[in-house]
Amino acid sequence: MAPYKYPRVIWITSDLPLTATGKILKREIHLPSALTEGQGSQTDL
Repeated sequence: MAPYKYPRVIWITSDLPLTATGKILKREIHLPSALTEGQGSQTDL
């Protein structure tokens, strides 16, 4: 598999923010603070 096709960082969470119909709220998902410390932006991942 090409290197750009797999994730660089994976974090596991116990729950995801959901709408009333059960869809995942992608705009509510944020990187954990441990991953964002010391980095310029979230797009560097």
